[in-house]
Amino acid sequence: MGHVIGKSRNQIELLCLEEVVETDTSYFGKSECKETGRPSFDPKDMLKLYIYGFENGVYSSRKLERECKRNIEVMWLIKGLQPDDKTICNFRRDNAM
Repeated sequence: MGHVIGKSRNQIELLCLEEVVETDTSYFGKSECKETGRPSFDPKDMLKLYIYGFENGVYSSRKLERECKRNIEVMWLIKGLQPDDKTICNFRRDNAM
């Protein structure tokens, strides 16, 4: 079972976040998909949301959830995914540095 994948952004990008920040997702060992239930969100997308929040002073999981639903910039960044506040909070807790 794979991760939940957002909508494709089929467009030419001069500077893509994936190219600027080369991420090694092997660190995210706890994001493995289980046999039952809903698939997890892709750790790359969750990391992008986390970095966006850090850079813009949005630290609350509930505020980040709101940003995913109302802010076009965030919708584009994480490909239209809308994780809830508990998912965002768990991602931060499980991947603390």
